Amino acid sequence: MAPLALAAGMACMSSKSRSGSGSGSFQKSLSQVPGKRRGGPLRRPPPSTSTLLAATGRAFSCSRVPSVFRVFNLPSRSRSSKAVASSSPISQSQPLSLDGSENRSETLVEALVDVLGSHVAATEAISRAAQLGLRKPEHVRAIAKALTDVLGGGDAMVSAISRSPALLLCSATSVRTALPAISHALESLQSAMLEENPDAEVEEVEDVVADLVVKVPSILQVSPAGARASADALRVALGATLAHEVVSRSPRLLCSRAATLTESADACVRVLGLSESTELIRRTPSVLRSKAATIEAAADFFRETFGEEQMQHMLGRNVSILGTKRATLEGSWQAWRDDVFGGDREAALDFVTKRPQLLRSKGESIVGSVRVVHERLLRREPEKHFKDGGGDDSDGDGDSALNPDDVLAALRKIGPYAATCKPEHISGVIDALSDAMGSAGAARNTCLSYPRVLSLHPGTLRSRLTVLESALDDRLGGNSVDERRRLLSESSSTVGRLLRESFDVTNARAFADKLCEDV
Repeated sequence: MAPLALAAGMACMSSKSRSGSGSGSFQKSLSQVPGKRRGGPLRRPPPSTSTLLAATGRAFSCSRVPSVFRVFNLPSRSRSSKAVASSSPISQSQPLSLDGSENRSETLVEALVDVLGSHVAATEAISRAAQLGLRKPEHVRAIAKALTDVLGGGDAMVSAISRSPALLLCSATSVRTALPAISHALESLQSAMLEENPDAEVEEVEDVVADLVVKVPSILQVSPAGARASADALRVALGATLAHEVVSRSPRLLCSRAATLTESADACVRVLGLSESTELIRRTPSVLRSKAATIEAAADFFRETFGEEQMQHMLGRNVSILGTKRATLEGSWQAWRDDVFGGDREAALDFVTKRPQLLRSKGESIVGSVRVVHERLLRREPEKHFKDGGGDDSDGDGDSALNPDDVLAALRKIGPYAATCKPEHISGVIDALSDAMGSAGAARNTCLSYPRVLSLHPGTLRSRLTVLESALDDRLGGNSVDERRRLLSESSSTVGRLLRESFDVTNARAFADKLCEDV
């Protein structure tokens, strides 16, 4: 079989590049892929669907699945006993009827609760995939059954939906055909890679597929034809070795259009040069999911605004910013320079050069977020100004320009990436914590102690707080609102970490037990 490197295509691409390597190709600078098995062409047939299902089920059931994606099964105080009884998690030992035969008139939320095991999980799924509201209950049950069959069990299905609620928007048929399609695409890449380099080390295909589905369940949305076309496009554009590597690191590339992948790789070569683009694509494969026109327009913006040397430095830190629309980059830079740093170009340039991904947020969002952080978290007015989530602006300067000194104080205290959160989400998080703790001061301490809590969606945070409050009330017993708020307020930094990083019903109960034991 002839080598699969680009001959004419890559020569054409490289002649346009800035690297000056007229006859080079991506394959010349590739390293070998680490793995488990060494040796010549793959002689065995592609793994069967049953083998893949078994391997994927094993992968989903292992400890690599983060605890945050376990089933939430703590009864809510607002639910009826009948609803509580129906919310047990799906498992292989106690399967649910997923065809909806026992209740033809059920609502979508009831179906989601029955499938996912709790109101909390159902609420989070809807908040992260709003189009679920248009789905019928029987559709939800059908896709849940298909995922259960494909992934090898109910627990694996719940974990996959928790990580990628958009899976519930697929059809059951497409999910059942996705796994063998991904397998065949990877098999072809491995075969081509071993033809390029017979000593390359590769893993068993079924193990790779199982790992990919665990890491990115949304790839089950891929079509068989799309997976094959995308894999072929990556192999031709990048060479089989790099193509296999980037798919293993960013499997969503198999869901991208083949033409987009080819054109984006070509654009990266034109913008960065052959050798530099190879290294940056290896480091950040997701850039290939952006359109070529977007990549080139973004590069033009960086070159015109900051100069060639500064552009290369910023892209070296985060090449994914090439996937940002030029209008967004321009508005973001203007906001940082004029609104945040008061027109001090050098200070703004030094700040964003070290954190180029900050330019991916819209300008008006940046200004609003920094203002909310300053007004609601750093100003030390009496607590009455914050009682009802108002962030009261008692001195009437709410619409005045931001003071650069105050801005830098806010960004140093809360972290620069708070500016990438939506202003309304930041306010919503503070309000939710204030309601749960009965004190805006405690909510402020939580956000300042653990700023990453600001990145939570307010609806998700309120759902999790409800579970935590229920766990505390069960532990304390009786009328315990004041005591519960006191315990939450006194453990503000730990509460923030729990809610953002390691939340599930088991951890919530353990946390409640620990707080009550320390009383």
